Amino acid sequence: RYTDLHTVFFIFLVSNLGGGLTPMGPPLFLGYLKGVPFWWMVQHCWLAWSIALLSLLLIFYLVDRHNFRRAPAIVREEETGARKIGIDGLRNIFFLAIILGALFIERPPFLREAVMLAAAVGSYFATPRSVHAANEFSFAPAKEIGWLFLGIFLTMVPVLDYMQLHGRDLAVDTPAKFYWITGGLSAVLDNAPTYLTFLANALGRFGLSIEDPAAVHQFLDSGKAEMVAISMGAVLFGAATYIGNSPNFIIKAIAEQHGMHTPSFVGFVIKFSLPILLPVLLLVYWLMVHS
Repeated sequence: RYTDLHTVFFIFLVSNLGGGLTPMGPPLFLGYLKGVPFWWMVQHCWLAWSIALLSLLLIFYLVDRHNFRRAPAIVREEETGARKIGIDGLRNIFFLAIILGALFIERPPFLREAVMLAAAVGSYFATPRSVHAANEFSFAPAKEIGWLFLGIFLTMVPVLDYMQLHGRDLAVDTPAKFYWITGGLSAVLDNAPTYLTFLANALGRFGLSIEDPAAVHQFLDSGKAEMVAISMGAVLFGAATYIGNSPNFIIKAIAEQHGMHTPSFVGFVIKFSLPILLPVLLLVYWLMVHS
């Protein structure tokens, strides 16, 4: 019953679109740190986000229903039988609330990160070992992803520095260009630093600095279309590959740790990103960016 379809759509919908309206994760959290208001994305990007979300949900429903009907009768009977659902570890909602609340801490420096780390450590030790055992919890996926993205960040720093210095030479001066170029690089690099780079580039076109929160607010008034294009490009295209967004690879590693089948890097792109995600990206572009 479980196929690579479920892993991929979890990456599409939860790992990426799940962070498309609020700065609770990369890449929008970096914009929030630079002065983008917490609710700005909700106010200005909700329609583009909704189009992408509903499109992917519809595609998933149709494909999954088709696969379910093709499954052997014994699988269909087992999956539709009555089952008891329960939740263990509800105490972790308290720690989750602490992490979410810490997002609003601005001063003193590093207090926000310290509170988040303390909540994560507290959650780990407060969770019964039986829950960890049932989930087959381990730090192996986090370690694997940590080394991988350390390498990605180290190798992409020169590229991003070059783009910041020569951004105007690239002639990225329209919302459409910001959408496709930010998105394209987000897919093959990492969407968090790519988002920040093109946000800095967009502010530079107006003679503003990304290090000045007042300048960021000024840009949001005069460059709303560019901001929406950069944000949606980074968020949506980050789902196109395993390395487009760090949680993508974590989900893949966790699924494999539990014995679930996941597509290869190339298979992910050819089988899912190009035929499924790309039409959705085109739809969002045509309805929200191009118009």
